[in-house]
Amino acid sequence: MGIRLGCIGLLGLLAGCALWRAGAVPGANLQAATTELAQVVARETNGETIALLPWRDAKGERNGYTEAVDEYIISALLKADVPIVLADDKSVGKWKDVEPVPAKAWRDLSAERIVGGRLQEDAEWTYLRFFLIDRVDQALVTTSTWRLPQAELERQVAAQGQLGQGGVGQTEIVVDFHLLGLRDQGGFPEAVVVEEGKGLLAGDRVQIRFTPLIDCEVYAFLYSSEGARIDVLSPRYVYGGREQFGPGEEQWIDLSEAGQVYTLYFLAASRLDENREELFEEMKRLVDEGEVNRFSGLEQLDQLLGAYLLEGIEGEGEGAVIRGREGIKLGKKQSFILNDGTPIDSRAEELIGVPGVVRAISFEIQ
Repeated sequence: MGIRLGCIGLLGLLAGCALWRAGAVPGANLQAATTELAQVVARETNGETIALLPWRDAKGERNGYTEAVDEYIISALLKADVPIVLADDKSVGKWKDVEPVPAKAWRDLSAERIVGGRLQEDAEWTYLRFFLIDRVDQALVTTSTWRLPQAELERQVAAQGQLGQGGVGQTEIVVDFHLLGLRDQGGFPEAVVVEEGKGLLAGDRVQIRFTPLIDCEVYAFLYSSEGARIDVLSPRYVYGGREQFGPGEEQWIDLSEAGQVYTLYFLAASRLDENREELFEEMKRLVDEGEVNRFSGLEQLDQLLGAYLLEGIEGEGEGAVIRGREGIKLGKKQSFILNDGTPIDSRAEELIGVPGVVRAISFEIQ
């Protein structure tokens, strides 16, 4: 049952800005927050059309941040199949500082449910307060708050601006990336570091975990020194702000062939060309003709991957391929606990590229 929004309720819903922190989700980003918001709306409205109000700041005004939030929310609601009617500023009317819905909106909006929200900045954090209101009963159905790092919000706003100004090909892709390794020691698994040019043992296992900043397409595979390919992550579209796994959260790729040199290629871009046959044929040709032999000639494979990254993308870009760790910014140490209790400590690599990035890591199985 909803909470009635009388005169006091209208003023009180957002007046307690200092209390927004209670219930805020730490570590969320704009993509994750708006995706979760859309899921809440879809669950609460059950297919009903909603009126979507333009977001405002704590003073009831519009700015670049609120406009960017609007874009993310609209995208998330459409992906969640929520029918929406956009309420423009004229139909909404003038906002007071503390009211969640202007008085004019109660009368003039046709949808029975209203969705809106406010942003409030506090030092290095920005808080997103979302509310869903029954217009007929003037009752608050549900409300939630997300906390976002201000710097991360600024980057996502910039990314949204790139989409609007330069098209998909100009978008900067940012991914926090982990390559994890496991080795059985005396019947017990333990973490092992996987690095460029280093050796692993036959029977070791590898897995990738990553979180893109914005929506993008990704693909990851292992390529052997004999020209064999093993998909670690099938090509797919992923949402920003969500941790992804390849091949799965509790699934690993077994490395059993001693003497092989493998290269892990991880690709992330605003869009990946679906035609990969020519790429793989040319990679195999380089191996068969001896131009790529174990650790020798790998730069030729890298060049092919960099060129593939630009296929089908409009606009300028470099198709960045990253080897080694020079110039890569590392995040804080994270501890992953597997289902069997095995701990793995790792620091995320921040991969950045326009229109995307390729991470290449080669290692030998001994």
